[in-house]
Amino acid sequence: MASYGTTVIGAAAQEGRLGVDDIVFAGSPGARVDNAADLGVDKGHVWNEHAKGDNAVSEAGRHFHGGGVSGIDPSDPVFGANQMATDTEGHSGYWDYDDGNNKPSLSLENQGWVIVGDYENVKMKPREDGSLLPVDWREPSAWGL
Repeated sequence: MASYGTTVIGAAAQEGRLGVDDIVFAGSPGARVDNAADLGVDKGHVWNEHAKGDNAVSEAGRHFHGGGVSGIDPSDPVFGANQMATDTEGHSGYWDYDDGNNKPSLSLENQGWVIVGDYENVKMKPREDGSLLPVDWREPSAWGL
């Protein structure tokens, strides 16, 4: 789901009405929750894409649609979503397909891997510190014990 549709998904998930295995956000201005754990899917099954240059919607929207009063959106590391790599730019490039090369963009391809449950093929976006591990991997509360 993209843009303000991600806000609707977040609101519906809070009500427990989704019945899905994974949630994929693209260009989200906010999901109405502070943390991926509040969306009603198993840990590790919330995914996010934030493309280069797609800041207008997320920066403005986070103040109205982010989690609670915090303004957190799915691209924030503390949100806890898997951050997928993108190779597109702007707010409408997440579904780009290169007809000349008969190849989907990495952004679209990653969404497809999640949809079919082939998580090993999803290309992840490195964190600013270069790690691919979740931000909270050292916190016992993140281990699901």
